[in-house]
Amino acid sequence: MELWIPITIAAAFLQNLRSVGQKHLKSVMGTTGATFVRFGFGLPVAALFVLVARAMTPPRQPVRVRARARH
Repeated sequence: MELWIPITIAAAFLQNLRSVGQKHLKSVMGTTGATFVRFGFGLPVAALFVLVARAMTPPRQPVRVRARARH
């Protein structure tokens, strides 16, 4: 089985869990509170992703720009 199939199934399942959780929070905290919790928990995950991506990316070499001769 190709790798994208279980990844897609897991993503769909986790999306459903998130939707159910947010629906529950919305009834308890209201729309603004549920939205804040959603982004509040997502921020550390996004920050971790950026840090890992930067750590795995090799540093770029500086590009030398040659000066054009004046005529």
